[in-house]
Amino acid sequence: MKTIVVVILVLLTFGTFVYASPISQQWIKIYEGPENDSFNCIQQTMDGGYIATGHTRSFAPGLSIYLWVLKFDANGHVSWQKTYHHGSFINDGYTIQQTSDGGYILGGFTSMPGKSWMLKLDSNGDIVWQKTYDEIIQFNVIQQIANGGYIAIGPGNVLKIDTDGNVAWHKIIRGLEHLSLTGIQQTSEEGYIISGYHYTSADYDILVLELDSN
Repeated sequence: MKTIVVVILVLLTFGTFVYASPISQQWIKIYEGPENDSFNCIQQTMDGGYIATGHTRSFAPGLSIYLWVLKFDANGHVSWQKTYHHGSFINDGYTIQQTSDGGYILGGFTSMPGKSWMLKLDSNGDIVWQKTYDEIIQFNVIQQIANGGYIAIGPGNVLKIDTDGNVAWHKIIRGLEHLSLTGIQQTSEEGYIISGYHYTSADYDILVLELDSN
């Protein structure tokens, strides 16, 4: 049983104390199946609705786990849902974004062997193209960029991908122990700003990188 909640939360900070006002609930929906299901990412779409991705066992055969995408209207009603698999036991969606053509770019993971997996979907969730990549084990975030291609990050990797899913370049961020990249955005100079963290045996440190267009 999984729950999607859209709320308004107001935080008032006084000194070192944080006070939260009561939740103002707009709507709440429960999307349940007989097995374990989960969302990893949800984004608002151009029509005011939402697109979400994660994984499902409820709508997969046997013990398999399928990548799952659901499209909702503005009130949380399901417009359509689709499952995807790459012939492997475990498939999961980590990041999804609506693209300028009204479709979606979707990134995740497929096992056996473990590879990152990217799918370009049309507005109805049908596959336009899909590719797996050896350069990176999973996609944490994918963003469409100014030239219509995509920039993607994983634990310690950055990939520039063209509109057909081909790798234009691949960079490994070196010199930091146990690095994980968690957020990326193209800048006005068409470079990239990236957030993440790295950790040692002692502690975790926040990491911010700015890259040029190459």
